[in-house]
Amino acid sequence: MQKLNTFLPNKNLINYQFKSNWKIILIYVVIWFAISSGMIILRLEILNHDHVIAILMTGKNYYLSLANLVNQTTTAGLIFMSLVSMVLVNFTVGQEIRRGQITLWMASPLSRNKIIVSKIVFIWLANLLIMAPALVPILIYGGIASDASDHFGLLVEQLATMVLFLLMISTLFTVIGLYFSSMGRLTGVVQSAILGYMFLLTILTNVLINYGYTWGEYLDYINLRSLLPSVMSSNYDVTGFTNQGWVFGSMAINIALMFGFTYLSCFNFKSKDLML
Repeated sequence: MQKLNTFLPNKNLINYQFKSNWKIILIYVVIWFAISSGMIILRLEILNHDHVIAILMTGKNYYLSLANLVNQTTTAGLIFMSLVSMVLVNFTVGQEIRRGQITLWMASPLSRNKIIVSKIVFIWLANLLIMAPALVPILIYGGIASDASDHFGLLVEQLATMVLFLLMISTLFTVIGLYFSSMGRLTGVVQSAILGYMFLLTILTNVLINYGYTWGEYLDYINLRSLLPSVMSSNYDVTGFTNQGWVFGSMAINIALMFGFTYLSCFNFKSKDLML
């Protein structure tokens, strides 16, 4: 029990991080809410001349379905929230170590495990706080959609996979931020390289498949973004659904990676020579 307690977050440290970073968090909340709401209003109100709200649809207006909207929002969210995580990790981990501010917490009775876990939990909570307002309109439109009784649960699944994947990415960036904390800009370079690698493989896979090279699907096995499956999608002719086993499997893998990266962060922080 005592060993488990060292991995539990400290409320005071989390509160301190929120007090120190509330302005930047508020700015990100407003920016992401404006981006996501703009996409929703454009698709479901301005371009939706028939005023039909549906989670899935085919035909000429298939691109107005909530499923396709959520898939595009997920892609935009991955880019935006990854950048947010890079900034938060830099503020709460990188800068505090480089400037020696971490010594304030090291001088307290808190263990190194508790310090870094508290910072990771803060990053998780900040990400959730930034994402949450943008999810509300999607859930509202999903609730009033003509096919809500059939597909609302799948819509919730899609949002859940997005949230878990983004939290996993933020934890991965924390590991990188700790490992390269003394190397300044190299941290951002490595984090950006991971983000670029995911999108490069995704684009390459789509191009190969579109040109009939079905073996392109195997690139998903080395693409981290495959842990963010599209639960459902539609085009002009058909609708498609991802196997539910893989949907829940990807959720479980993301959760496992979150805790695995948290443990690695603790191990790295404990072994790091901070010259205290």
